[in-house]
Amino acid sequence: MHTKAAFVFWITLTLYIITLFTVSYVGVYLTYVALPVIILSGLIMKCTKPKPEYNEVIGSARALIIGTSETTTTALGGLNSFLTEMNNSMRDFNEITDLSQKRTEHLRKHRQQLRLKLIEISPKYEKSQDIDTISKNNKERIDVESKILDIENQIATIKTACELEVKSRSLKGS
Repeated sequence: MHTKAAFVFWITLTLYIITLFTVSYVGVYLTYVALPVIILSGLIMKCTKPKPEYNEVIGSARALIIGTSETTTTALGGLNSFLTEMNNSMRDFNEITDLSQKRTEHLRKHRQQLRLKLIEISPKYEKSQDIDTISKNNKERIDVESKILDIENQIATIKTACELEVKSRSLKGS
């Protein structure tokens, strides 16, 4: 309160004196407004002047606030670097996912077709089937499952290649 009143007092007094010396005619309204503002702000400034012992408390409070702000700045800086690292990691993950999705689309379609075929040939153990039919179904089923495993291995290999490609690009960009 004291600092605000002092600011108003000194600015108003300075502007009033400058106006008195530079303007040939000063209206009554300027005096009617400026003098009460000067008097009131001067009184407020005088009444709210802080005691000397409060200056110590104010100084220590300011030091505490400055220390807290420095600690907060350091913590936020660490958080910012962590979030930047996470953002870069998520960008790499998204790029790997996009590349592997594009490059394995045909393999995933073929795997889906094989899975549908596997459903069709899965044995239905009815009493009317003979051993040869069951054996033939099991052999077909094993062949289809091995093809599916081969496709899944190819997909994993392509995904690993995509990961290596993206990581090498991000290391070159760093």
